[in-house]
Amino acid sequence: MLTRAQETVRSVVARDRGVPTLDDVRPRLQHYLRAMYGETVMIESLAPPKEAGWPVRVLRQLALVRERGRSESDAERIRLPATLPGQRAGVSPLEQYRVIAVQHAERMRRATAWHAREVSTDLERDLFQLAEAAAVDAQVVEHQPGLRAALDAARAESMTQRPKPRWRTDIELRVEEMVRRAWPRQDIDAGGDADFIDVPLYNDAESNATWARRTANALEAQYGRKAARAYRRVPEI
Repeated sequence: MLTRAQETVRSVVARDRGVPTLDDVRPRLQHYLRAMYGETVMIESLAPPKEAGWPVRVLRQLALVRERGRSESDAERIRLPATLPGQRAGVSPLEQYRVIAVQHAERMRRATAWHAREVSTDLERDLFQLAEAAAVDAQVVEHQPGLRAALDAARAESMTQRPKPRWRTDIELRVEEMVRRAWPRQDIDAGGDADFIDVPLYNDAESNATWARRTANALEAQYGRKAARAYRRVPEI
């Protein structure tokens, strides 16, 4: 009850400051998605996170993977935060919402959640998530070029905010390197690295699940079965 009240207060404060909230832009977002994808996509407000006790907060600070919970989707609806920061990197809150909503709509169209069930290990899950994120962004840039500036700004900010790898094994560092090399691809030089694994851009979700399994097997062959089984997931992509 308290967290929901706090979320309401934040929405009111944001509105007073002239910053659009999800309630303000929801009709425009749903109209845009209907025009782009030919069907109505429900957009709901993301439930505020539950307040955690101090032991949980301490463990989260020490965790290798931080929980962000910024947005989510399933086969029927998209859930977005009630408010977003104001102008970020020259991108308005409306465009921030639009980019996030479109990324989720692309995942729904691709049935990403369905094919995610085909991967069985944490290593495969991270590789599948990476390949899907790259493919979704490529689809957005190709078919909705007007969102490219906002998308590039969001990815650039996401890369700068990734935590520095700490207490990581070689195989985990390798996957993190693949993530960092994926954006922006045009500025990356593999430098003749024969072991460099390129992330596919134009696979469908089923093909990305296959790629994730094959790539996980290749990394296991390189770093050993024990390292692959002990793999801990990298921060959310």
